[in-house]
Amino acid sequence: MLLSESHKQESTSNGEGDLGPYRSNPISYPVGEKDKANVVTFFVMFCRFEYPLKQAGYLMRSKDRTAAPAWDKYVMDVKRAFDAITQPAFKDAMGYLTSKPPRKQVVRENTLG
Repeated sequence: MLLSESHKQESTSNGEGDLGPYRSNPISYPVGEKDKANVVTFFVMFCRFEYPLKQAGYLMRSKDRTAAPAWDKYVMDVKRAFDAITQPAFKDAMGYLTSKPPRKQVVRENTLG
């Protein structure tokens, strides 16, 4: 069962609405009300994707020797396959993600920059 399916069942039974425990989260969602559960599902799935990505060899070592996913290498390897997908919904999603890509966190003077 996907998170969104189990979450819908849970939120129906606990009376907390469509977002369940996420309703009081101070995060400002950049999507409409009905898509908030999808945003949560996306981030959970995204986080679960990083570990196997590193296991598959898309791995780089930071200066402090911690493992980090090699996103740029992965993007270059899958770009041709993604470009070949013609479904309008996929193209719309890719257009949104490429026009507003997630920013990388950097450290400047011991604080997030």
